[in-house]
Amino acid sequence: NPDLKLVVDTGYLMYRESEGIQYWDLTSDDVARYLTDYINEVGGKVKAVNGDDYEWLDNVELLAYKNEPGIEYHHTPWFKVKFPDYNDFVDCVAHVNGFVQDFINSYKDGKYKTTITVLPLFSGAPYPRIQVPLMIKSLELQRDAGAPLGVGWNLYNCNQHPDSWPGSLPGETLSLCLGGSGLEDQVNWLKSVWIAPSAEHIDINPDDIKLTVTETGYATGGLPYANEYLAGIFYNGLISKMEDPSSSLHGVDIYFFEALDEDLKPGIVEPYWGLMDAEGNLKQSIDQYWPSIDEDGNIITEDTEIEKEETDAELYTTAPIVEGNLRATSA
Repeated sequence: NPDLKLVVDTGYLMYRESEGIQYWDLTSDDVARYLTDYINEVGGKVKAVNGDDYEWLDNVELLAYKNEPGIEYHHTPWFKVKFPDYNDFVDCVAHVNGFVQDFINSYKDGKYKTTITVLPLFSGAPYPRIQVPLMIKSLELQRDAGAPLGVGWNLYNCNQHPDSWPGSLPGETLSLCLGGSGLEDQVNWLKSVWIAPSAEHIDINPDDIKLTVTETGYATGGLPYANEYLAGIFYNGLISKMEDPSSSLHGVDIYFFEALDEDLKPGIVEPYWGLMDAEGNLKQSIDQYWPSIDEDGNIITEDTEIEKEETDAELYTTAPIVEGNLRATSA
């Protein structure tokens, strides 16, 4: 399907246990070798299904070489030890950015340099001293390659993290989150405060830069206010905004995190982000409140109406936390 577009995160490829080359010691040859091996490995599997003429990179829109560098610097001890000055960390990551962009510029005689956008994926956390210079660097490399200009952000307006909301969630925050307007505010802020000034700094028209929300979602277990009922309302409101021409989310590519629960993933809330459970079954409330769209791309209004469930008080409490392969269910 040529219309299917993929975001590929290659950050984990930059370390091989068998070689032990640290991130800051990577060379251009190392990066090219790692990426070539990965492309061929995936290619071999898809060619077995789709035929030898199929090139899976034809479907790739964004190629990320680093995921959430601001968070990684502040929460990964070895980077802070190696780079006490965050500016040195930025220079190191930007250096690897150049290696990845150079690879795409030359791979298959440059076939993909004007179709694939190489970029880091940022988090919504405010790390401007790290994220802004890396964004500027990637935009410059994209421009020089003739690639589509783009930035990618993981935005979680409903940030169900225990450090953020230890046991309670303000009602006004929940309202903004579930209606989609909170994500609108984040997108507007990013465009006006970070993206536009950065673009103008390097003589790029901000309107030429495509913002992609590379992750957003709503967990369904593990914490207070994390359940299938509220997740259903979250996706209903967000999709409605995406289909509304008056919304700043209209026309923005948004990737939902994630398709399936990862039951064995460590963490309090990490196993419960799926639209489906680990066996591939759509979660009931998400399925119930998912908007229907007609042939003209308009949401069927009556399908978006939410009926408040009688067990409201129970649904707004913590879903039970369970271990093993069972997933948390709503109250």
